[in-house]
Amino acid sequence: WARACGAGDPGVCVAPTVVMSRLSVAFVAHGVHDRGGMERVVAELIRGTADRIAFTLLATHVQDDIRELVDWVPIRVPSRPAPLRFSAFWAAAGARLRDVDADLVHTVGAIVPNRTDIASVHFCHAAFAALPAAVRGVDGNVARRLNRTIDGRVALAAERHCYRAGRTRMLTAVSSGIARELHEHFPGVPTTVIANGVDGERFRADPVARSAIRARLGYAGGDVVAVFLGGDWRRKGLVVAIDAVAEARRRGASHLRLLVVGRGDEEAAAEQATAVGVRDAVTFFGVSARPQDQLQAADIFVSPTGYEAFGLNALEAASVRLPVVATSVHGIEDFVVDGVGGFLCPRTPRAFADAMTRLHDDPVLRRTMGEAARVGASRYTWEAANRRTAELYAALASTPRP
Repeated sequence: WARACGAGDPGVCVAPTVVMSRLSVAFVAHGVHDRGGMERVVAELIRGTADRIAFTLLATHVQDDIRELVDWVPIRVPSRPAPLRFSAFWAAAGARLRDVDADLVHTVGAIVPNRTDIASVHFCHAAFAALPAAVRGVDGNVARRLNRTIDGRVALAAERHCYRAGRTRMLTAVSSGIARELHEHFPGVPTTVIANGVDGERFRADPVARSAIRARLGYAGGDVVAVFLGGDWRRKGLVVAIDAVAEARRRGASHLRLLVVGRGDEEAAAEQATAVGVRDAVTFFGVSARPQDQLQAADIFVSPTGYEAFGLNALEAASVRLPVVATSVHGIEDFVVDGVGGFLCPRTPRAFADAMTRLHDDPVLRRTMGEAARVGASRYTWEAANRRTAELYAALASTPRP
């Protein structure tokens, strides 16, 4: 300070320059992009905090705009089968991580053998393994079912290795339900909840866009479109949704349509729709890079899912002012009030048909519930999620590792 504050020039006082280094985080994820749930969460975190956190990202697939914000360490692994991909990533990313010098290590789930500071949990395999076979099952041939069975067992073994004291300092659950499961199955590791967010500007009602998108999809003005969005159709209940549409139409909901967005066994689903007499009412869109477009085209969001960690698609639908008709699962139970922002139903075609028939017959109810759904969704922002994560980083970085 003597030299900075005026020994040679009494009228000048210049504060010394203090260089503050950014917190460094080694982040490990299979992919970081906007085409999935877990992947989008990481993308939003990096976009929202890269100005103050230096990320070294170990991942296989990274979206172009994210690459510009991080130091990317590519992890090259086979794309299939899933058990080989997981095991190869576990070994390769674990080896590369040992060479990374960072203040903290953050992973998406149990995907490396190394000691970590934070593991974000978007799916609890230990809890999922305890569910009935009807929920855990997978469509397809023997090879596909075997592949899924092995993949689940590998993931469960990885959780048991990683989610214990001395391996992971903190688990962050995306919903209160996942937090309860982690407390039950992995009680030795502290757990906190950091819920996902939604981009309210990207996912919002736009009447002009809605009309154009519905016209491209071939929907008439009087059609009432229920949208089913996601992969893993067995777990997410597409069979229930198709049967519910058939039952609702038999009751007189003649304008009800089902728009299916995502990847699954389309041939089997189409055969089912034909068998129950609603093939002409079901449209298979495939995977969408802009799910907001298909949500804009819809009037109802339907999700007869058997298990969710958070239900990000349902939150995005609510943000677009769609009434949500869903099972009461993790996440959805937190932001949808039954009878207010939609209906929380038992996982049966009859229950879902009841809810969709009511909404089909009453446009005022659709609008009222849609508005309430938007209000519920507005409490969940990426800014809040990113702030909570940054605060957790600061707290853990200021505490010595055990």
